[in-house]
Amino acid sequence: MNKNYYEILEVDKNASAEVIEKAYKALVKKYHPDLQEEKNKALAEEKIKLINEAYDTLSNSELRLKYDEELKKYSISEDEYNKLYQENQILHNEIDKLKNNTSNNAQNSIYTSPIEKARSTPHVTYYTKTQKDVFKEKLEGYFKNFLALIITIAILFLIYQIPFVKNFFTELYNTNPFVKAIVDIFSNLFGPNK
Repeated sequence: MNKNYYEILEVDKNASAEVIEKAYKALVKKYHPDLQEEKNKALAEEKIKLINEAYDTLSNSELRLKYDEELKKYSISEDEYNKLYQENQILHNEIDKLKNNTSNNAQNSIYTSPIEKARSTPHVTYYTKTQKDVFKEKLEGYFKNFLALIITIAILFLIYQIPFVKNFFTELYNTNPFVKAIVDIFSNLFGPNK
């Protein structure tokens, strides 16, 4: 509710019908467009429309009763207002204290408050890995390494099947004692049992 008819007529919400009528007549005389300077006539016309609207509602007892019920939905008591005001002041003072402490700490030491950290760092969502996630990552790593080994062995096997490559390695085995020793060790370890 954005219009308070009592404020428009400048009367208390408990005002009698006579007081409302007197206030209405006084405001009509004060803001009547014919009594205004040319530059203020448009504003006066808008003001008179609001005054008439407020008076039409508040001078009719049924409409006023409905309006008062509607007004209660959107208003708070004076006690509630004072309580909210005091809470607001307390929060405002706490914020000021935090700001002062933060600026003093930032100037006097390397300490940075959580508020300042939050202001200076971009918003990042941190994800904590569980044991299941770590195990899954390790398993994926092992699988990738095993797959790479199989592919490498398959490629080497295919390359070894090319005749000139096979001849090169056979000649290397026969002429180089170091290569022959290494191949013999591996063939004894992994080769067929006699």
